Amino acid sequence: MPNILIVGFDKNVVENVWVNVAAIVCQLGLGGDAIVTIVPADTKWCDNPVPAPYLVVRDTDLEGARKIANALHRRLNLDIEYEKIAGFLAAVPSAS
Repeated sequence: MPNILIVGFDKNVVENVWVNVAAIVCQLGLGGDAIVTIVPADTKWCDNPVPAPYLVVRDTDLEGARKIANALHRRLNLDIEYEKIAGFLAAVPSAS
């Protein structure tokens, strides 16, 4: 399950970033499996206090994360981290 984090973007542009991320992920055929999390944060460079927003792509498959990150980078030209996560446990609906 790919998980894309949108971190530290200004509230005036974050929706546009989300729309573009969602469209790209859907074009890759992963729309039903991926989730996007918006993380409001004050991100700044250590040597220069200007905003430093970025994306993080996580997946249980490193090649899958790299594929998504590359597609996002080609279209959006943003700083992007990608990483393999150890695993994922899906919630199971309880019987009522």
